[in-house]
This record gives sequence, C-alpha cells and structure tokens, in this order.
Amino acid sequence: MGTTGCVDAKRKPQCYARPTLALGVLKKLQAFGSITYLEDVTFQVLQGYVALLTHNGCINGKGMVALSIVGHIGFIRRFLTFCVNMEYINKNEANKLDRIKRKTPTVFI
Repeated sequence: MGTTGCVDAKRKPQCYARPTLALGVLKKLQAFGSITYLEDVTFQVLQGYVALLTHNGCINGKGMVALSIVGHIGFIRRFLTFCVNMEYINKNEANKLDRIKRKTPTVFI
C-alpha cells in the first residue's frame, strides 16, 4: 500500500526552480521597460520597475513585500554584474538603486 501510486507522483512545476524565477524577473523587467538591448536598461527604468513592484506588483494589485522586491533587485544586479564581467555593458545601473529596508522578524519566546 505504501508504494501504490508512487509512479504517478507529480513533480513540482518548473516555476519553483530558482533559474526559472530569475528568468521570470528579467522577462517582467523587459516587458515593463520595453527593453530590446542591454543598453536599454537604465537607472530610470529600474526605478520605475521597483516602483511598480512596490505599488502593484502582485497578482492582487497590491505591492510586493520588501523581501520579494529585494529578491527581484538581487537577480537583476547579479545579471547585470555578469554582463559587465563579460563586457557586454560598461556599468551596472542596478548598483545605483537604494537598498530596501526589510523588517526584522519578531521572535516570540
């Protein structure tokens, strides 16, 4: 009885994989800023994207929590750093973005 149906067990959807999440973030940024080339990623586009995430980035139309926004910015920063290292672009515009403060979790004792 314990092994019944183990062959039919469903795997997690691919969207839970970390690389797929990064690709989704970059695709959202591309759609938001109408980005065709890496040079199109400017500080103003990044600021607008962060503002979008802050105010209505989620499915329900409300803003994302700070931790999610920090994750999005982190993916973008790492990608643009890779592009600078590969000499595709001259500088990482995401490094100009301010750090978003996260609330420290409350510990109940």
